[in-house]
Amino acid sequence: MSPTAFGLGSSRAFGIAKATILPAVPLNWEMLLVGGGGGSYAPWYGTASDDNYIWPTYSGGGGGGGVRTTSGTTANGSSLYLTIGAGGAGADNSAGKGSSTYYALSSGGAAVFTSLGGGSGGSSGTDKNGSSGGGGTSSRSLGFPTARLTAGTGTAGQGNNGGGANILDYGGGGGGGYGGAGTTTSVGPFGGTGGNGGAAYNLTSFSTTSDSYVGWGGGGAGEGTTGVNGDPTNNPFTTNAPANSGGGAHGVTTNFSASSSSGGSGIVVIRYPGTVAKATGGTITYVTVGGTAYVIHTFTGSNTFTVS
Repeated sequence: MSPTAFGLGSSRAFGIAKATILPAVPLNWEMLLVGGGGGSYAPWYGTASDDNYIWPTYSGGGGGGGVRTTSGTTANGSSLYLTIGAGGAGADNSAGKGSSTYYALSSGGAAVFTSLGGGSGGSSGTDKNGSSGGGGTSSRSLGFPTARLTAGTGTAGQGNNGGGANILDYGGGGGGGYGGAGTTTSVGPFGGTGGNGGAAYNLTSFSTTSDSYVGWGGGGAGEGTTGVNGDPTNNPFTTNAPANSGGGAHGVTTNFSASSSSGGSGIVVIRYPGTVAKATGGTITYVTVGGTAYVIHTFTGSNTFTVS
């Protein structure tokens, strides 16, 4: 009798089946990037001619770091390399501008997608321009340079312009923010009023369940009333913007020497639908936003996102 009569010619007769290996599935993700916020600088321009009165300087608020979103697909085993922008230092000109936040496809590689840093408040140079512009700075000194009165210009899709200043207003303009421009200075019943910073971006739209603001403009200093930062809930008058807020520095007042304040560093948030982590990197949380469950990876410092 033929062996096939007993099923010996077929592996199925003994329940042996070939293993099926599923191909690795690429991960579709969304990313939010926030650049570093701009700093603020108030130069000192000396005393009045009779040396009996100090001419104060009122600096404008720093511009908020740019806020941008993008999406993409990354293959299993591949990585994204994230660089978090620093906040602008409390210094004049180039050092006062916030740094850019971006991601690359290799360590040290070219940026694929970037959020710019915010402009410096009170600068006399082009570093007042950025994702959002820094506010103008004013002084009672007759020799105060008019270049510092002019606000910085923001970048479309990332932020807004800063608010300007006038010498006789005795205040600094508000820095621009993601959600609006900084306001200009004005004269109130008790002296100059600093401009308010432009509004922030609320992370509840992307990755959190409670209010958390990023990319806000710093309020300007004022003789009578100081301007409000663009994060009125958590940081209405904070001078140095918190880390990972991308917030612009609040303006400062100086009487005897230069004074300054610094912007907040940026942040990156990556999300994808689901309840199980499919990648490593950053702080991982699980949040439902707009009725959809997401895995959230939050990066507060430069790091790597790797699909596993």
